[in-house]
Amino acid sequence: MHVHQIVKNTIRVRLGSFFKVSGGYAYGAAVSIGLKYKVDPASSTFSGAGLFTAGYIHTHPSLVLFSGDDLNYAIDMYKKVNVGWYAGGMDQSAFVVNRAGGVYRWDVSDWWSSGGNAFKNPLYYHRVGQ
Repeated sequence: MHVHQIVKNTIRVRLGSFFKVSGGYAYGAAVSIGLKYKVDPASSTFSGAGLFTAGYIHTHPSLVLFSGDDLNYAIDMYKKVNVGWYAGGMDQSAFVVNRAGGVYRWDVSDWWSSGGNAFKNPLYYHRVGQ
């Protein structure tokens, strides 16, 4: 089963997965720590040469889209991947799948370009698909 289907179909606990980019996307294993309001995608595993972190995807059992922790996680990933804190680096994205099956994306680059206004601002949540 594809990770998106796993994520969409699991609504009672949070699931997470890292994904990597190298001319496309490579998803890590979907993981859960068994809690409804917390997930640690860092335990997601993947392999392959030339892969760089591009973000993570996770579920929200409630209809809330992104928490501050979700966005801070993506910002921290940006710092790690770019070995520092500067605009214009390799972007990182947080994806969330809500209980209704909607998939949304938030990009650290939006946070940079908005002067921080994109943090927890639904105007910067991009619906994926449909």
